[in-house]
Amino acid sequence: MKKTVMTTSLALGLGLTGVAFSHSADASEINKADLADKAINHPELLNQAPVEEGAYDYSFVYNGYQFDFESNGSYWTWEYHYTGAADTNAPVGNTTAATAYQAPQAVSYQAPVSQPVVKQTYSAPQAVKTSYTSANTQTSGIRLANGNTAGSVGSAAAQEMARRTGVSASTWEHIIARESNGQVNAYNPSGASGLFQTMPGWGSTATVQDQINAATRAYNAQGLSAWGF
Repeated sequence: MKKTVMTTSLALGLGLTGVAFSHSADASEINKADLADKAINHPELLNQAPVEEGAYDYSFVYNGYQFDFESNGSYWTWEYHYTGAADTNAPVGNTTAATAYQAPQAVSYQAPVSQPVVKQTYSAPQAVKTSYTSANTQTSGIRLANGNTAGSVGSAAAQEMARRTGVSASTWEHIIARESNGQVNAYNPSGASGLFQTMPGWGSTATVQDQINAATRAYNAQGLSAWGF
């Protein structure tokens, strides 16, 4: 904001007659707070009369505003505008201490350093295939008239069945030789499967152990009659 007022004579402004004395005081000699208040809040007072008699040239910064008051003894001007600069030397008299404006420090933002992503490959546990091996594995001595035998796996299964049921291993070898010829994966269209050719109702025959478990259930329920004995 700028205010400039000029008049034709010092006498007009001051209501005085005669020639005013020239004055060129330093800005520290004036009440800067009072002049700043008049310029901002009561400009009509500065428009009515100069700051003082005679010539003067006052220029100072107060609360971030640049103020200029000039007179050649006949005409006077004044103006002010905001600059944000530091105040001129501290004022004298009953004035408010100058406060320099300081812009806030810029805060720089730094993005956090991203941590490397560790990719982990999941490996499913390997399926463990368990094959049944009896402690008394031996080659079957049973051979039917058609040439069927229980085979080595069938003989081991027969040994286990003997321990579970009390029926001799040779009897179980005979059943296995007749039912499956010692073939673990033997299957009958009727639905019977495995070494003992048990029906699905007695349980799974997916493994040799499953087949022994199914045969045990059949025996417990029907005895050897489950195989026609």
